[in-house]
Amino acid sequence: MSEFDLAIHMYKKKEEFEQMLRLVRKHRGELLNETYKHIAEQYEAKGNLKKAEQFYVEGKLWTSAMGMYRQLEKWDDAKRVAKAHGGKQAFEKVVFHQAQALFVEHGPEAGATLLQKHNLVDMAVDYMLDHNEYGQAFDLAQHSAVHKLPEVYLKKALALEDDERYKEAADEFIKANKPKEAIDMYIHQKDWPSAMSIAEKHDRDA
Repeated sequence: MSEFDLAIHMYKKKEEFEQMLRLVRKHRGELLNETYKHIAEQYEAKGNLKKAEQFYVEGKLWTSAMGMYRQLEKWDDAKRVAKAHGGKQAFEKVVFHQAQALFVEHGPEAGATLLQKHNLVDMAVDYMLDHNEYGQAFDLAQHSAVHKLPEVYLKKALALEDDERYKEAADEFIKANKPKEAIDMYIHQKDWPSAMSIAEKHDRDA
């Protein structure tokens, strides 16, 4: 082990991180990011989050700083870091996670209020649908984005069709104002009476 490595190790042990960094920067450049990560994790473990954030960010590991705050539900700090270093997209992602946490703790209204505040309701409904959270997507759309309801019904119908729950799928297709999709589904299943029944009630042309 070289004298530099010995010195680095000594500073690491004594937790003299600035000295340790100085030597790593000068003699062990390839270990620099790893060193920043190690120091940040030490501060995080001690509960010194501001210092941990500083070293994560300096080590170009801002996502770790954001994740640290998110895990502790320090949402304002998580959003601040995301916005400063990851831009709009990263910021919106944190808002989504915060809204989901609010859904779980306080129901859809709390999540909807937060998303409305950041003008992200449509994106939130899409996000819920992408994660097959149809109940939450429905509650959110009903509460804050009524124009998204047909899309929610349609996505749910397609999922139910995939699960071979055809009667429930047909109901959702009709709510989505897509009776033709329900008719096509029953024709595909060679269930002519069900296809006929929907055509008579909801789509005379079909």
